[in-house]
Amino acid sequence: MFNKSNHCRVLIYDVLFCFVFQCVLFSHSAEAGFGGHQSLRISTRDYVEIPLEKDGNAFFLNVSINGHKTKFLLDTGATSSVLSSSAQEKYDVILTGRKAVFSGISGQTTGLGAIINDFVLGENVFLGKFRIWIIPDPFQNRRPGVAGILGEDVLSKYDGFIDHNSNRLFLKKKGLPKRNR
Repeated sequence: MFNKSNHCRVLIYDVLFCFVFQCVLFSHSAEAGFGGHQSLRISTRDYVEIPLEKDGNAFFLNVSINGHKTKFLLDTGATSSVLSSSAQEKYDVILTGRKAVFSGISGQTTGLGAIINDFVLGENVFLGKFRIWIIPDPFQNRRPGVAGILGEDVLSKYDGFIDHNSNRLFLKKKGLPKRNR
């Protein structure tokens, strides 16, 4: 049987719970910089820094592929990192025989799996043996000197983030391979 008194009591408890929950949630989110005016604070001592070059809205970074210096575009919208087919030949990158179809704003293309034996971001962030995809020139010669794209596969694996104010990419040190010299 419906009891009006109990129903009102339940509604009041629900309203109070929601109010308290929202206050606690807003308090925590403001400390982290969400919903408030404070900025997010992250200790960078657990991260390595990689300088970025900004050109318009795009970021580029220096990389080394098997000892050869070149540049990559940093693309947070790219699921996988890719290397142009001309750079694959130039930098002695080994094909694995794997194939995949890639879709982007310029259509679809087939990529070939490959391994870079010695992949370094910036001056000293060693990624070691790195799996990458080879595709026909993604820049169609509009960006001379840019050999590939660093994608979300690297950013997510190493908890990467971009500091737009200082033009730096941060990757978490934990999990990065150690270089044997």
